[in-house]
Amino acid sequence: MLPDIHLDRMTFDEMVERAKNRIVGFYPGWTDFNYHDPGITLIELFAWQKEIQQYEMDHIGDSHKRKYLRLMGTDIRHRTAAKCYVTAVPEVPVLLPEGSRMEAGGVIFETMEEQLLPAVFIKSCFGRLEENVSFLDGEQMSLGHSLAFYPFGRKAQTGTCLYLELSDGLPAEKRTALTIRVSRQEKCQRNPADADTILLAKLSFSYWNGERYEPVELLKDETFGLLFDGQIVFRLHSPMEKGSVGGREGYFLRIRMEEGQYEAPPALSFLDLNTVRVQQKETVAKWLPAAKLPGENVLLSEHSLCARGTVRVFSLREGYYRQEEVLERTADPDSGRVTIRVAAGPDSREQAALSADTYWVAADNGEDWYRGHSILGVGHGFPGESFFLDDDAVSFDDVELLVEEADRPGQYRKWERREDFSASGPDDPHFSVDGMTGRICFGDGIHGMAPEGRILLVSYARTLGSGGNIKAARIGRAPDQEGLAVSNLWDAYDGRDEESIQEAFARVRRALAQSKNLVTPQDYEQRVRSTPGLRIESCKAFYPVKDGQKQADRELSIVVKPYSLEKQPKLFPVYTQNILRHIEKKRLLGVRIRLLSPVYIRLSVSLEVAVYPHYHLAENIVERAVEEYLAAMREEFGKTVSYSGLYGYVDRLDCVCGVRSLMLEAKGNDVRRNTYGDLIFPGNGIADEIEVQCSCSIQT
Repeated sequence: MLPDIHLDRMTFDEMVERAKNRIVGFYPGWTDFNYHDPGITLIELFAWQKEIQQYEMDHIGDSHKRKYLRLMGTDIRHRTAAKCYVTAVPEVPVLLPEGSRMEAGGVIFETMEEQLLPAVFIKSCFGRLEENVSFLDGEQMSLGHSLAFYPFGRKAQTGTCLYLELSDGLPAEKRTALTIRVSRQEKCQRNPADADTILLAKLSFSYWNGERYEPVELLKDETFGLLFDGQIVFRLHSPMEKGSVGGREGYFLRIRMEEGQYEAPPALSFLDLNTVRVQQKETVAKWLPAAKLPGENVLLSEHSLCARGTVRVFSLREGYYRQEEVLERTADPDSGRVTIRVAAGPDSREQAALSADTYWVAADNGEDWYRGHSILGVGHGFPGESFFLDDDAVSFDDVELLVEEADRPGQYRKWERREDFSASGPDDPHFSVDGMTGRICFGDGIHGMAPEGRILLVSYARTLGSGGNIKAARIGRAPDQEGLAVSNLWDAYDGRDEESIQEAFARVRRALAQSKNLVTPQDYEQRVRSTPGLRIESCKAFYPVKDGQKQADRELSIVVKPYSLEKQPKLFPVYTQNILRHIEKKRLLGVRIRLLSPVYIRLSVSLEVAVYPHYHLAENIVERAVEEYLAAMREEFGKTVSYSGLYGYVDRLDCVCGVRSLMLEAKGNDVRRNTYGDLIFPGNGIADEIEVQCSCSIQT
């Protein structure tokens, strides 16, 4: 073990006393050691300075601590914006560009991407398999309450369809989002999914075009097949026409379960076509790519800031940006596009030949703060220069800079944001942002370049972090769409403040306390329970016994009971694949894993007891006591029902004078009985039904 070295060991008094003791050896004529002596005063001064130095030497700086965090595979977590869903009630279709603002008592939220509010509402929902139809009024599905609707029924069979009856047809060639919120009534919640989660069921999305159900172009499904909150984003390629389903005439969107299987059927509490996802962020400036029309000096951009704020246009040539003159800007509310016309420049033929991604737009909201910080400062080539933003709510990921080249006046290079300069070379154009203080730092010429020229802040946003986690119904205004009624039906979530280094180390310590590699059966059980995308009611890992010997370190059996509405759920292929994929990342080499379905056992207990005469309903008391004793058999796998244990438990009841007979029976595969009358369940055996029959006689 490495020694724990402390450099700050001596106190101030110890230093002074040690120096006084050495005076006699160096200068015997010095005999006055009182405080008034100037020499003693100097000794105290040097001792004070030494104490400060050794205190500083005994500590490490924040830059070193962050390197230690990276050695552990992590770093401090920056401030993140809260998110929530906002439901609107548009009277006519409304296109919300990315960055459209919503307001909650002065707190700004912005849309995260462009979305169309089609002013089309869900009138009703049909869950249908052949001729069996379950119906729900669409108004109930847009209230966001705890009502649970099973779109594919409680069994979710292949071929089941969910029909959404709409108030009008959805527009063709427009990006449309169906927002879904799942019910949370069940006791066992589903683990969050990850990018590697295999879909349990494959769904198809289509609409009636007058002749047949035509597939939509599915752009994104955040719900993983109606299992999680999120949006299903799609596009129609032809007009939607009226059709008939279940005797109802209207416009229909169909979701069909094509293949696969759910362990527990999807249960929804909210469906809506006019809900948009927003984040608590106020974008002050945004660096955006602009598309150039062929042969013209016209640019197209689609961010909200381009329409309501100020724009600067930069052209990119040979790796350098140059600001262009803006002649005209027009916004089209129907398409959400902003058209910007720029000056042709000295060589129009050269500009016409430029590709579409050679123009960029720096858009800002025009506020006074940005006018004073759009030019952040001027770099002089000195090492370690820094500039303050005078803002403690900076969003780390939204800061972008252009820095003027010293030998190319008026031409800029885009610098890259880094956590620090430990991996930066002398020619790397890097900068860092301190989210706590709002300071932008540059390199020292050895680790990271030192800027020489004007520094432009072309992208910047602020967020309140955890302060954006507002309660439901707080958002009530859309400044960019006056007259549009909006409200958030649920609380905002995921807002987080800038993490301090101390908080980061505390998080790492908690992570280190958790086992990362799968060694013991308990490690495997914990890993299985956390399988992304699944609902797991219980599981148990154990070493199988072959020829009387445990197969430890060679084979491990894991029995998994999925959470389900069915009485005796079992594993199925896709469910098993997800578990094995999750285990494989941490499994020890040489250990073979077997996943087992539960063996459900019916347990019967018959007993005859003698009870005292003054106990009424003694039979019910005994039966309840036996059921409580055997309750663990319903929850744990591989248990043993002890004949003598149950006998003694009943015999000790206050109402029981004596047990005259006791019989244990079990119906199920691989249940054994030993010479003592105990019932031994297999490793994957669990009691599904427990039947207790008690006959009481009064002791005379």
